[in-house]
Amino acid sequence: MVTSLWTLPSAARGLVVALLALRAWSSTGAFVKPHLFRNGGVLLLTSTMRGSFSTPRQQRRRQHQHHQQRTSFAHPIPARTSSGTRSGTGRVILLATSTGGGDDVVVVSTDTTKAQIPPMATPETKEKKPPNLSAYWEILRPNNIPASFGLVAAGALVASHTAVALLEPKVLLTAFAAAAVSVGSCVLNDWFDIELDRVNEPERPLVTGEVVPVHALGIGVAFLLAAVASASFVNPAALQATIVASVALTLAYTPLLKPIPLVKNFVVAMVIAAAIGAGGLAAGAGVASTLTPSVLTFFVIGHREVLMDIADVEGDREAGVRTLPVLMGRQAALVFATALLSVGVGAAGVGILEGTADPERPAAAALSALFVLPLYVNLFLVGRSSYSKERLSSAIEQTLGPLALVLGLMGVVLR
Repeated sequence: MVTSLWTLPSAARGLVVALLALRAWSSTGAFVKPHLFRNGGVLLLTSTMRGSFSTPRQQRRRQHQHHQQRTSFAHPIPARTSSGTRSGTGRVILLATSTGGGDDVVVVSTDTTKAQIPPMATPETKEKKPPNLSAYWEILRPNNIPASFGLVAAGALVASHTAVALLEPKVLLTAFAAAAVSVGSCVLNDWFDIELDRVNEPERPLVTGEVVPVHALGIGVAFLLAAVASASFVNPAALQATIVASVALTLAYTPLLKPIPLVKNFVVAMVIAAAIGAGGLAAGAGVASTLTPSVLTFFVIGHREVLMDIADVEGDREAGVRTLPVLMGRQAALVFATALLSVGVGAAGVGILEGTADPERPAAAALSALFVLPLYVNLFLVGRSSYSKERLSSAIEQTLGPLALVLGLMGVVLR
């Protein structure tokens, strides 16, 4: 799989190199200029050190990883080539390959040629499971694919007021791009977050070894490139820009934006809500025609992202990730999630009722409030359960159903 990267176009190969460098930087704080070459069938990413720094978050992460005796990106072990020789050339060596246990090895060594290189550490690790196809299917989050199509369809329906628009090639291509961004973002996020998931989600396929990490990297990159390629076949330019911007935000999300409190939540919400606007553009309307459903989606997904942070608070705290629950506590985060949901619901109600005397609108607004009532019930039950994992998982999973009902209703009444 690794050597097959050389058959990819230079743009795709460059994207893989950049992602490897980003993930190494996010753990080591090293600024690097990457160079790619092969050595004995092994893909090597070498970079000249441009200077480094350590943020408090990175220092805490390295301390935690050292305490757990994990061989990770910040662990100072020498890179090995396929022949078993060790490298200590005064450069940063990033080795990307696949081991028998299912892990990709991307290690950092800054030893000089005169330094005594210690033997490679071999810490005890949890027994790995063999790779299997069902695990590869799982990391794609296939349940999110219909939702991606549905968001684009909702935008096209609201903008065009006719179901015929859903069959237009531009709308179908846009829906494909939205699904590709969703899949690519999920896979790459898992790839970046392997160490965090050892604490938060130890049964994830990348942690258990059922999916080889370097394969996940290739899959994620392939889906994002497919989304960009689809943008070249649609118009107007605003639609192309929306797709490309969504891909760019996805690439920047975990290594750059995720460590910033609240920014990461709003970026995810923005990318998902943008799918509705993209659907409207594909149907030939302006962004304003889909403003109400886009605003509702942004705030509902934002509240869902905060709930996900509450569920991951233990692992995030250990790794030094500064989420809202880590900084302010779970109760404050739950209140904030409730506020986000309320803003979205209120904006949707105003959008449904505004600017028309249609007698159907008040009934539609009341029905929308009824549809979102389960979301408030779930928030209440999360607090009542003392933030149990089971209740949080249930609340997160049940977010999209009510949202879909309200968006469908908007597609009927917003004419």
